Amino acid sequence: MKNILVFIIIAMGLAACRRSSTITPRDVKGIKTVNIDKNNVVSIYDIFSKVEIIPLEMTEESALGYPLRKILVNDGNYYVLDYTQNTIFKFDSCGKYLDKINKLGSAPEEYTLLYDFSFNPYNQNLELMSAMGYINIYDHSGEFFKQRVNLPKTVHSINYFANLSPDKYVFFSNTKEGNKIMLYDIKEKKITSENYDVPSFIFTNTPYHHSYSPFYMHNDTVCFVQAYNGDVFTICEDGTLKPRFQWNFMEYNFDISTLKEESIEFYVNHSRNVSSHYATCFLAYGENSDYYITRFRLKKRYYHLILNKKEGTCLTFNSLKEGCDCFPFLMDNNYLYFYVSPRELNFALNPDVLNSRDRLKFETVTFDDNPIIIKYTFK
Repeated sequence: MKNILVFIIIAMGLAACRRSSTITPRDVKGIKTVNIDKNNVVSIYDIFSKVEIIPLEMTEESALGYPLRKILVNDGNYYVLDYTQNTIFKFDSCGKYLDKINKLGSAPEEYTLLYDFSFNPYNQNLELMSAMGYINIYDHSGEFFKQRVNLPKTVHSINYFANLSPDKYVFFSNTKEGNKIMLYDIKEKKITSENYDVPSFIFTNTPYHHSYSPFYMHNDTVCFVQAYNGDVFTICEDGTLKPRFQWNFMEYNFDISTLKEESIEFYVNHSRNVSSHYATCFLAYGENSDYYITRFRLKKRYYHLILNKKEGTCLTFNSLKEGCDCFPFLMDNNYLYFYVSPRELNFALNPDVLNSRDRLKFETVTFDDNPIIIKYTFK
């Protein structure tokens, strides 16, 4: 999984960083000091009660590309966005292929460049976002088209979105000049505020950005993760950013304010030194009532950071004691989910933590299979 993820960081070019002069100042009182050198020993069973694997069924109709762009769980089913095919694949709770949503085309009810999707938490409509600057809204099944929400023509491309309230979306654009975060009011049909002014070369020429959505939902709150140093913000109703979790890695703190526009080749070499000496590239993150969990690079390795919200304590480690990874691709109060390719399964998970049924699944995975979802159950 390590090699694949390094490739993802550099190749996908999707993400978020900031210039320190244009973002909400750090809340000094709220900054949490993290002692990375302590490198705690953490067992799966300190946090989780069960580990399962869900191999996604491989058929002629359900062959998935890699990497996947997004996975959601809704009504017990897995919805997987393969952006290379502009398609959302639906699997049941056991990984059996059920159906797919592919409405590629130029008609009003169709889309091009499917980059993000969501089940609207306020009405459960399925919303499919095109990078061309619009969202198509369908019923929950994705079968019946309802309407299209268009951003102004001045916004040439968008990469991610989230439902801030019943009447508001928050969008993120990697390539928009100036502010990258936009608040859109559905009733007023306009952008009502903008935030997060970042130079575009950070996204196109450097690896100091996220590879997946910078947004995640916790309860009814939309949160935004700054990938270069891991800081987390709450997006307020008016579109402003309020510090949520901020970190002090001491001598490992990374700042991009002095970076200048250079070539991709320059920053590929630059990142080799940076990832050796600084905590950066926060690739995945999730939050529930008890924990905030993220993963990042330092000393040419991956580290995990777990914040126990009730105790206010932070733990850092490379891998769990049992030799397993904990990559919070999707997380709620009950489960943490992530996915791996068949070739990386042995590196990400120790089969000894599985029950006999799932160990058999593990042993029958072949390199030609679809990605595998790993599901951890919180204690």
